[in-house]
Amino acid sequence: MADILHIWLCANFASEAQTICQKSGFEDIQLHTFPARCGRPPLTQEEIEPHEPTDTSKDTLVLGSCCLAELSNEQQKEHTSLLQHDQCFYLCCNPSIVDHLQRQGAYLLTPGWLQNWRLHLQEWGFGQQQARVFFNKTIAKLFLLDTGILPDSTAQNLSALATYIDRPAEQLPVGLDYLEMLLNTHIQSWRQQKALAIHHEQQRQAADYAMALDLTSRLSKSGSEVEIIESIIELFTTLFAPQHITYIPFQDDRPGKIRGMGHDNTREADLRNAIPDFNGSAFADQGNNFWLQLRRPQSLLGVIEIRDMQFPQYRQHYLNLSLTIVDICSLAIANARIRQQLTDIARLAGKAEVATEILHNVGNILNSVNISVEQATAMVQNNIAADFADIVALLQQHSSNLDHFLHTDPRGSKIMPYFNAVSDHLATEKQKLLTELTLLSKNIGHIKAIVRLQQLHAVDHDIYEQLYLQEVIDEALAIHASQFKACHITISKEYADMGTIRTSRHKILQILINLLSNAIDALDQTNSRTKIITLALRPTENGHVQIDIGDNGCGIAPEFLKKIFTYGFYSKAANLGIGLHSAANMSKVLKGSLTASSKGIDQGATFSLNLPVEEKS
Repeated sequence: MADILHIWLCANFASEAQTICQKSGFEDIQLHTFPARCGRPPLTQEEIEPHEPTDTSKDTLVLGSCCLAELSNEQQKEHTSLLQHDQCFYLCCNPSIVDHLQRQGAYLLTPGWLQNWRLHLQEWGFGQQQARVFFNKTIAKLFLLDTGILPDSTAQNLSALATYIDRPAEQLPVGLDYLEMLLNTHIQSWRQQKALAIHHEQQRQAADYAMALDLTSRLSKSGSEVEIIESIIELFTTLFAPQHITYIPFQDDRPGKIRGMGHDNTREADLRNAIPDFNGSAFADQGNNFWLQLRRPQSLLGVIEIRDMQFPQYRQHYLNLSLTIVDICSLAIANARIRQQLTDIARLAGKAEVATEILHNVGNILNSVNISVEQATAMVQNNIAADFADIVALLQQHSSNLDHFLHTDPRGSKIMPYFNAVSDHLATEKQKLLTELTLLSKNIGHIKAIVRLQQLHAVDHDIYEQLYLQEVIDEALAIHASQFKACHITISKEYADMGTIRTSRHKILQILINLLSNAIDALDQTNSRTKIITLALRPTENGHVQIDIGDNGCGIAPEFLKKIFTYGFYSKAANLGIGLHSAANMSKVLKGSLTASSKGIDQGATFSLNLPVEEKS
């Protein structure tokens, strides 16, 4: 049965607490009320005991104010806690507000008290005249801390009480938030204590299992579930020397493939039907044979049948020993299944991350590829030679007198100048197309290199060469050249003469392409008319070389700076994605580092790639 927290509080707050519990769906909470004791002697242990649960091991929380004064002085039961406030009003409203209103001469009320105001005045011995004299001398006005419970009747009761004692009245809609926060705080604290107790119990059990596992080292050394099952069969065979031992695994309450020693495959169906009802026990006795159930909470893992033991005189000893180690066997199988699940998840997660990085890096290049294709397509569609078909048809019509047509006919005389213009235009268009196709070829080659690098990474191979970083930076800029032009971005370069370093061209390119793509996106999100990307190459104090890529774009919020290189982190405001995680990983492979800095939103950002100059060891 799940643990239950019993909360006791004054009947004046019962409706509010019940509403909160129903709203929040507290299935592990039971509410109870004790009679309101406003203006009367505080409750005693003898008065509260008849209302307490008969099971004293259940956790109990009692909330109240002066009504609990007597209880706070008594020895409390082990599972009972008191939460005593200076005033009842602190249960539903911030104490500073309560204190302020009372200093202003307000007489505070709650809907629960107000519902029975006539009874309360009667208990105080007040008639109407006495009540008016008392309240006129002691308070400035009535002030209802309105929790929103029974709003119609509460308003009527407040008006009736104000008329009865001849005092002004006012309502403050405090709602249920404060009481809800108070209850949630203590409920969550109780839950954390229970969770901590469970955790400690699990740690204690783990210690017991560790000691037992030390005695069954052969079992603990097994890895997969199949290996553990084989070890279990070998262990029970060694201990009990049975003629037949059979293990039937269960997954989601369905029996699996039967394994064992000395069992007949032809009786597998009969064996499954012969599994006894364990009635909550790990052991089922069948004369010279017995069954053991391997399970974890809420999950049946398998059953073992042991038949025809060679030394039945030691049967009781065998039973006791088997019950001692059956939990260890269950734990080993459960752990093997968890390990297999984690291995499967890790393998899928690794594949997903690699695929995501490949797609992201290829996607960056494809943006430039798409722009190159669009520009080449536009050149072809708008080609001045589109009218050639009409000119050829016109020449064919005058093929018999072509010389006369070209020199004397007004239409023919325009053909040669048109051909000259077309020739010049085609030469220009050819050069433009060759430029775009060259860039397109480089981009496609880089896509191939990205895929090849991922394949080489699986066997830890890569190509390192002596490179001028200025050339690699310019190559990355060329890949994005069409996007810079389309987005009206100005490129500023500040290169120090660094000589060559030995590194991987394509890894550097992937990092720079990712950083440039992020810079373009950051500039796309700003309204600045001047969009600038600055690239700097310089030495560092520790003898390394550093590439800085800065922009005057949307910037990065301070709270995101420590998260932007995390896998899967994405901030639309900063326009950061999986590419930064991939770039940071590649910088570590190159024995370097990748860092980011920004003064904040709309203040731009700078990414710095730091690389060692010495050769890769």
